[in-house]
Amino acid sequence: SWWDATDKDSFIFHGGLFDEQHRPKKSYYALKDLIKGWTTSGMGITGQTGQISFRGFGGQYEVKVVNPDTGMSKLKEITIEEQKENLITIVFD
Repeated sequence: SWWDATDKDSFIFHGGLFDEQHRPKKSYYALKDLIKGWTTSGMGITGQTGQISFRGFGGQYEVKVVNPDTGMSKLKEITIEEQKENLITIVFD
């Protein structure tokens, strides 16, 4: 278990994610791997209709769409709701 960021002055003996010299402990790496497992990232190519689908966790995403012919790109932040079909439209101006 862990209680604090570091072992120094921690309420629980050796309860930090980092030791007293601020070196990461096994608990730090376990938490880091757990968070990585909850993170969705990737890239893809749209079909002829310009649509793409992905499966991921709910939350905030930063989506970048690039037109390979012109190099024009658009960056948009989107919100995905868990356990729902989310239809997002990104239009080049």
